[in-house]
Amino acid sequence: MSRDRLLSALVPALCLACAPPPSPSYPYGGTVQFRELVPPGSGPTFRIDVALAASVAGSAAFPTGCSFSSAPVAVTGVSAGNVSLGDGDVALASMPFDAAHNSYPSVTSGPLLNWKPGDTLQADGDGAVVTTFDGVVNAPSHLVSVMPAALNGASTAHIPLGQDLTVTWAAGAGQLVSLQLADTSSKASVTCTGPDSGQLVLPHSILSMMVKSTHVTATLARVNMLKGTSSNADIGIVATSELHTAVSLE
Repeated sequence: MSRDRLLSALVPALCLACAPPPSPSYPYGGTVQFRELVPPGSGPTFRIDVALAASVAGSAAFPTGCSFSSAPVAVTGVSAGNVSLGDGDVALASMPFDAAHNSYPSVTSGPLLNWKPGDTLQADGDGAVVTTFDGVVNAPSHLVSVMPAALNGASTAHIPLGQDLTVTWAAGAGQLVSLQLADTSSKASVTCTGPDSGQLVLPHSILSMMVKSTHVTATLARVNMLKGTSSNADIGIVATSELHTAVSLE
């Protein structure tokens, strides 16, 4: 799989870790995601995604625990007007809402799209269907000492479905760490999210819901998130540092 194809397959993956709260407190919800993407064998690229919709379809919550999804949920986006994005005093991008596609275009390039761990990333929405909002989040540090080594591209990744998958890394100061295995063919996925303690276990009872496949991408991400302020939406301002690799399930 080419680097560009791998990144394309991985882009929507982390959004599946966002789940609706049991009782939405606002009619709208979603996330502004500042993403550092690290494919094996190459330097990082940076991407910003804005996704806002009805709260029954998306929210600012990153639940802990493990889950299986048979396919991503299709949603119709709503506008918060122009969304301005920054890194401290540096303006990164200005994102208008695309009414023809009911969504915000992703920001994937630009000379200033290159933040560092600890940077203060900010988002401000001018307001429309979703009222004006703003929020900040600190960029997390990189994941290091990841095992199994296949998850950072150090070896060929073969993951057996019949046993627990235990992932370890050097514990850090992130709010959460999320692991997702997403089948780019069937669109099914499993996700596990927990504290940045240095270990995450994906139990075989969840992993075995997947089927054998050689078209699977793994995303291991350190996550920081704070809620943005809005009068009618639950919006998470999210920053991630993500390791990506292609794996096979056996």
